[in-house]
Amino acid sequence: MYKKGLHTDFMLLRPFSDITEHDDYMRVVSHGFPNYYFGNMLVLRHPPQDPDPAISLFRDAFRDHPDVEHVTLCWDSAPLSQGAQQAFEGLGFDYDLDTVLTSSRPTSPGDAPHGITFRMIVAEQEWDQVIALQYQTGKDDFANYRSFIRQKFDTHRQRVALGLGHWYGAFDVDELVSDMGLFAENGVARYQSVETHAQYRGRGIASSLIQFAAQDMAQRHNIETFVIVAEAASNAQRLYQKCGFVPSHDIFSLFRGPKNGT
Repeated sequence: MYKKGLHTDFMLLRPFSDITEHDDYMRVVSHGFPNYYFGNMLVLRHPPQDPDPAISLFRDAFRDHPDVEHVTLCWDSAPLSQGAQQAFEGLGFDYDLDTVLTSSRPTSPGDAPHGITFRMIVAEQEWDQVIALQYQTGKDDFANYRSFIRQKFDTHRQRVALGLGHWYGAFDVDELVSDMGLFAENGVARYQSVETHAQYRGRGIASSLIQFAAQDMAQRHNIETFVIVAEAASNAQRLYQKCGFVPSHDIFSLFRGPKNGT
């Protein structure tokens, strides 16, 4: 049984991905989106101990998807052993640790700056601003990153159209300065892609938008738990804890990109 972090990952992926259960792992395949590392992955029940069988397991599982050229392994049971981490990193893998945080009622520790307004993203020009801001604040720089972001947001917009949640923005007049998604199922809501323009950080905008989105979602759905995920011990995690989120558990992942570096 996977915990809330991966459970809500599956919730987000399920409408547009094939998720199949096997004895020791779940296979996630996002058709037409082969360069989406965490949309094409194996979710393991236990941490891998040896790179060779783990890589072989992934390659065998994706044998019918040759356009998936990366390797992504994810789990939430326990961290890698030091020896396994060194072995995977020696083969070019990145090892990441993310913290899953939960709250029954996220709140902002302070008021929003004067002149900043919050609303649901609806208009086409607002979605264009969302994509532009997500691209600008993105942490990846591979060649097709812009088209990757646009394709990812095509999927987010389909989630909105299906009634699974909404995208929210903070505006300085008509300029988008912060945005995030919030999607729900069976009383659990998961935040997505919280980003703020560099010139507007540190002013309480993101925390106020987190609260606004939670209040709006609670009016539309019967939400018992809000879930958000951050890089462990990051500024983002500290921000979310100021909003009332409490660390619940960790998610561990190993990933290695294609040899061509895209």
